[in-house]
Amino acid sequence: MSFRLLIALALLAFLATPAWSLVVVLDNQGELADSDEDPANSAPSFPGNVMPGRDVPAAAALAGAWHIRWDDYTSWIVVGDGSGMLRPAWVVTYDLSDNVVVAYRAVAYSDKAKNLHIDARKAIIAGPMREGWSPDSFALTPDGKVFTVDDRNQDNTGSVTDTVAASAKGAFERLRAIVNALVREAS
Repeated sequence: MSFRLLIALALLAFLATPAWSLVVVLDNQGELADSDEDPANSAPSFPGNVMPGRDVPAAAALAGAWHIRWDDYTSWIVVGDGSGMLRPAWVVTYDLSDNVVVAYRAVAYSDKAKNLHIDARKAIIAGPMREGWSPDSFALTPDGKVFTVDDRNQDNTGSVTDTVAASAKGAFERLRAIVNALVREAS
C-alpha cells in the first residue's frame, strides 16, 4: 500500500470518527501516553441525562428569544426561523452590569423531551472577553431550567427569566436585529 493511500485512509477514518468517540493513545512501549485532557473536565451530568447542545435533535426549534440568568452572567439567546431540523441561533452574554462580554453564533433544535438545545461547540467568539472564553452550549427545559456546558466540559445551571415569542413581531424582530448586529459587528 502506498504512503499516500495510507495517509488518505487515515484522514478518512479520522473524519468519519464521531466527536464522542474515545481515542486511546499509546506510546511506543504500549503504555498510555500522557494526555492534555484533565480528568476533572470530563462530561458533566445533568438531571434527566440532558446534555446541552449534544442530545439528538428530534424536532426543529421554534423561533423566539430567551433571556437567561446563569453564573455571573445573563444571556439573550435568539433562535431564527428557517427550514430543516437545525435553526440559526445567536447568543449574546452580558455581565451583571449589562456590558456585552461575548457574542457568537450557534444552531438550535429540540430533543425528544422538548428541551431547547443551543449547540455552540467550536463557535467563533467575539467580544471583549473572547480570549479564554469557551463557547457555552445550552439546554432550556420546558419548566425554565437552564443547563450549560462549554467546550472544556465546564458546566453551570441557571434559569429562564424572560421570553419573547416570534409572534410578537415588533419586539422579536428588534431583538433579533440587535443580537445579529452584535454578533456580526464583533466578529
